[in-house]
Amino acid sequence: MDNKKTTSETLAEIYPLIDISLALSELSPRANSGGKHFSCECPSCGQKRAYIHYSRSGVLQISCNRRDSCGYHENIWTYVQNRDTLDNKGTLEKLAEYANYDLETYQYNVSNERSQQIAIAASKEVEYYQFDEEKEYIDVKINKYINKYCSMKIEQKLKMVYTYIYNYSLQTEQKGKFEYYASRGIDLNNLYIKKIGFLSSIDVKKLVKSLMEIFPLEDLIEFSVIKTKTKDDVEVLDRDGKPIYVFRQYCHKAFCVIPNFDLYSTMITGLKLRNTELAEWQPKSMKEPEMSRRDIIYPLPFAFNREMILDKNACIFLVEGHVDGLSLPVTYSKAGQSEINYEKCNTYFVASPGTNGISEEFLGLLRGKFVVLAFDQDEAGRKGAYGEIKISYGDEKASFVNDFEGKKAAELLLKDLEANGIPFYKSVLRGMSDKLKQAGVRVFVKHWDINLGGDINELLQNGHLNKIFNI
Repeated sequence: MDNKKTTSETLAEIYPLIDISLALSELSPRANSGGKHFSCECPSCGQKRAYIHYSRSGVLQISCNRRDSCGYHENIWTYVQNRDTLDNKGTLEKLAEYANYDLETYQYNVSNERSQQIAIAASKEVEYYQFDEEKEYIDVKINKYINKYCSMKIEQKLKMVYTYIYNYSLQTEQKGKFEYYASRGIDLNNLYIKKIGFLSSIDVKKLVKSLMEIFPLEDLIEFSVIKTKTKDDVEVLDRDGKPIYVFRQYCHKAFCVIPNFDLYSTMITGLKLRNTELAEWQPKSMKEPEMSRRDIIYPLPFAFNREMILDKNACIFLVEGHVDGLSLPVTYSKAGQSEINYEKCNTYFVASPGTNGISEEFLGLLRGKFVVLAFDQDEAGRKGAYGEIKISYGDEKASFVNDFEGKKAAELLLKDLEANGIPFYKSVLRGMSDKLKQAGVRVFVKHWDINLGGDINELLQNGHLNKIFNI
């Protein structure tokens, strides 16, 4: 039989047939909704908050749902290839095995040409988004469209709610916002601060009342904006026996409201709510909860904006969180920007929500740009930048940063395990630098002595920022 089936076509047939419980058994997948959807442990952070799903093109994906910091996302081809240390041919055969798919039926050819086709197919599985320069940018005044809300598509409704919350937060007393950023050593003349809103705990209560007067209750609940008040897991009722509704995110003192901008309008696609102070019972992971519905609209990180993409001379600092971004002397407009030694160009920042906080397909928006990767200098930040090597043997686990020193240490451990006949399992998670390069981005990874400051804001507060960034 003359085989005319391409590798991409073969993979398209394999993916729906894969036995997920078998293929990803080490992640303890659990079937939901009649067995059609799976949740699992995240390969990156290890918490049971990941899910297994199909992309729009039918590629099987693993994504972490930890909105506070993780954001791991990878297709099953790359995951299995790294996990089992396979070449392209071996990866295809392994996936076919999990799908009980007979490659020989299609006269699978293992020539170099076919191997190259497999590599190309794997790289094409990331469907990078592209910016449309011809698409009109619209200044939307939402008050003009409130009366048309019920006839809108769900994406438009969500943007309307988020934009209303954001606009509300810009109209409140802003003193607490400036006090918070001043406490972090940030220059209050930074133009980005004007783009950040503020809600005190009292403002939040007033906001809930205002939202319920304007938007349908069922939408506010569906969009995870409000919830019923509970005590000891029991719903609290008012004097009339009706539920009491409160803001979804608990506000101990106040929130700085950090928006996610739409690239084609003044609408907001999501929000980060930076707690100025946590309650004693709140864990550190709750310092900046995210308000978003990624299944409806993907929220690009704060400061990821249209002007930055259009600027042919943009140099972009990719940092872990908006506080680090505000600590750098960059602005969102060309006026007053600083020149840096890496290249003489206009400088911007993107506040990634954690080291894996940007879905890979959206990195295509940065193609051709120059990005300075300036993650925290702790182990998590270095792994986020370079990737991670994981080795399991028996009941033991070892983890290494996937840089030069980490690779050497991992190789020594593997040689020792092999010499002693100890079976092991190795997996490699790609870092942001590799993901950016694959997306066509020029990348420079910035290092510094962690004793000077663990992150950019600490460098600022410790008086060492100019020493590291020459600005």
